[in-house]
Amino acid sequence: MFINELNIYITFINEQLSTVDFEDTKMMKYYRTFCKNMHDAVDYYRSHTDRIFSSCAEGKDMFMRELQKIEHKITGVESSCVKE
Repeated sequence: MFINELNIYITFINEQLSTVDFEDTKMMKYYRTFCKNMHDAVDYYRSHTDRIFSSCAEGKDMFMRELQKIEHKITGVESSCVKE
């Protein structure tokens, strides 16, 4: 569920970035803050993975791989924000 939500956010922000004015420093700050918050959310869930998946090692491994993919996507979004 959490992974799907993050993917929705990433899709949304990528769509927004395709039409953004990179000269608008306020919006670029918003996007960078958005990415930082996404990283913080991933870190939070990563730190609680043992508790969430206490009885399912396979589920934990899959969740951790998905979190890593999400982080890669967030990094891609961040690199788009550097076009200013």
